Amino acid sequence: MEQSVKFILIAGAFSIFYSSASAQIYNGSTLTIQSGANLYFDGAAINQPAGTINNNGTLHLKGDFTNNGTAAIASTVKVDGSGAQNISGTSTFEILDVDKTAGTATVTSGTSSVTDILRMTKGTMNANGNVVIVSNAAGTGLVDDFTVSQPPGTLSGNVRVQRYIDGSPSNGFHHLGTPVNNPSVTELSELNLYGTDGVAVTPLPICDPLALDPTSNYGNLFEWHETGPWTVPNCWQSGWYVRSAGSLTKGRGYAGIVFGAPTTLEMSGTANTSAVTNVSYSGLSYTNATGNGWQLVSNPFPSPILWNNVPSGFDAQAHFWQDGGYYSGTYQPMMPGVGSSHLIGSMQGFFVRTASSGNFTLLQTDRSLGDPPFFQDVVVNTLTLIIEGNGYADKTNLYFSDDGPSNGWDNMLDANKIKSNSNQPTLFTMTEDKMISINALQFTGHPNTIPMGLFPGTAGTYTITAHDLNTFDMASQIYLEDLQQGVIQNLFTDPVYTFTADPNENENRFLLHFNLSGQTTGITAHDNNSVVIYGYGSSVNMMVNFATPQTGVISIYNMIGQEIYTEKGSYAGKHEIKLEGVASGSYIVRAVFDNNTYTERVILGKR
Repeated sequence: MEQSVKFILIAGAFSIFYSSASAQIYNGSTLTIQSGANLYFDGAAINQPAGTINNNGTLHLKGDFTNNGTAAIASTVKVDGSGAQNISGTSTFEILDVDKTAGTATVTSGTSSVTDILRMTKGTMNANGNVVIVSNAAGTGLVDDFTVSQPPGTLSGNVRVQRYIDGSPSNGFHHLGTPVNNPSVTELSELNLYGTDGVAVTPLPICDPLALDPTSNYGNLFEWHETGPWTVPNCWQSGWYVRSAGSLTKGRGYAGIVFGAPTTLEMSGTANTSAVTNVSYSGLSYTNATGNGWQLVSNPFPSPILWNNVPSGFDAQAHFWQDGGYYSGTYQPMMPGVGSSHLIGSMQGFFVRTASSGNFTLLQTDRSLGDPPFFQDVVVNTLTLIIEGNGYADKTNLYFSDDGPSNGWDNMLDANKIKSNSNQPTLFTMTEDKMISINALQFTGHPNTIPMGLFPGTAGTYTITAHDLNTFDMASQIYLEDLQQGVIQNLFTDPVYTFTADPNENENRFLLHFNLSGQTTGITAHDNNSVVIYGYGSSVNMMVNFATPQTGVISIYNMIGQEIYTEKGSYAGKHEIKLEGVASGSYIVRAVFDNNTYTERVILGKR
């Protein structure tokens, strides 16, 4: 018996069962299921042209389903029949939940798009090339077979997984990966692939990031080889190879040039889901000082991953390319335990580093629900410094915690700084002669002075702005010192510092001074910043900011009260006292000006 539906409303907390062999929603008719309500179609359900399903509850499909009417079906649709089921027509589901006790649900024709979650609770769905995991400006969907009771349902057949790339900037490099099993490179046909596959690009002898040798191979899709061949010594361009044919490797990352964004990339194949125990990109190693163990990898799943369980043999740092245009951009890091969220989106490529060798293996337990933004911010006891100038920007982070960090290099907490292209600024701090983008330091016993460097890229006017100062106690003090200009600035009272810079200048230009609340080391300012005293390496430094030069006496004492140094003079601006051979440890510095005494405890020793 066939039944028709016209202007029917299923109210909340009610369940309605249609047990006929076939139920149809007529042309122009509307079926509304309110929040909390359930509607069960025990037989086939057909939405005729111009029919509408307003679903805010749960629609249960126990037989076949054909949608020839309005495509969008919100809320949850459960495919929970006990036998074979066919799905056809054009539908856009918000949540499609396969929860079958027996039989296979096959998407026989048309397109079944999922904007939020395709949940494989139980049973089997054959996507048959007709299921699309949607990504658009509103968000990106996912396949969930990891939060349900194990073993989960099985998703077979080809699935089409999308990644939306917005239009800001319109053209540029993006780091990508595949969420399906080793598809053809031609699945990225949206990039307009060209060039000789598997052949490296040829840099200019001067390693210009904006130009290659006129005879160089080139294309729109590239993969990175840590092994080089480094035809131009120390030039990263030598590590890039053109891809235009063959297959993509799951877990590997690729750099694609996207023209005319916004663009939606779509890959079709068997999804990398719980049918695979893990996904491993094998044979990665540290082979030379130029490649330095850096490997371009990707999230291989049709869902986000949580960057908390770092694969064995790899540093904890993950670096993401923040596109700034066709050739421009900077690498920004993510670290486990730093910030409140560590999600990496589906199809997202990123750099990681190994100091030895091994496989980059991601487990199903690394997968997560969510729709992550591209970058995550550190939000506790964190200083974020952003430099802007000449149309470009970069940033560096420092954070303080007594839960893990040392004051040296920590490969599971600190992140290296990857230098920006030569015409863009690169801002970094230093630890053990390493350029650092995320610098994890002890809160108790932190260094009172941290060197900060800058490669400006291009001559011009720049600003450094301090962000996240509200994550520190209000009694804390943080100062920026410009060694070139002899300027020291309290970032709490004035968080924006403007200056000019030139690529020919010394990159070791800045110092950051910290006196965090509850700490006895660091830098102290008195009388509205009139005198600032701090230690750096084996030197005592002082900034004297009186209106005119002042006569004073400076004395330095060890911690048992013995005077180890004294001098008298006229002081204005920056003054440095070098104490060569001084033992590492704490010292008391006392400066007396016009009967006013300024005293500070400093730590001296090796930088």
